[in-house]
Amino acid sequence: MSNLIKVSVPKMNGDCEKLQADFQKIPDVIHDLEDAMKRLGTCWEGPAWIAFQQQVQTDINNMYELCEDLKGYLQSMAEAEKKYGECEQKTYDVINRVRI
Repeated sequence: MSNLIKVSVPKMNGDCEKLQADFQKIPDVIHDLEDAMKRLGTCWEGPAWIAFQQQVQTDINNMYELCEDLKGYLQSMAEAEKKYGECEQKTYDVINRVRI
C-alpha cells in the first residue's frame, strides 16, 4: 500500500468548481420537493398524509443540515486547492532558481 497521494491543482480546481455548481442547485431541488409536497397534499389527507408529511419535512431539514456540512467541505477544499497551488508555485520558483 502506498503512502503517496498525487495532487493536481488544476484537477482540484475543476472538482471544486463542479461541486460548487452542483451545490448551488441543491436549494432549488429542495424547493421543488416542497412544492411537490404541497401539490400532493391537495389529493391526500388523513393520518397517513400527516405522517408522510412529517417524514418528508424531517428529510428536508436533514438536507439543509447536509448543505451546511457540504458548504464547510467546499470551503476547506477551496482552501486546500489554494495552498497546494501556492506550494506548487514555490516549488517551481525554487527549481527555476537552481537551474543553471
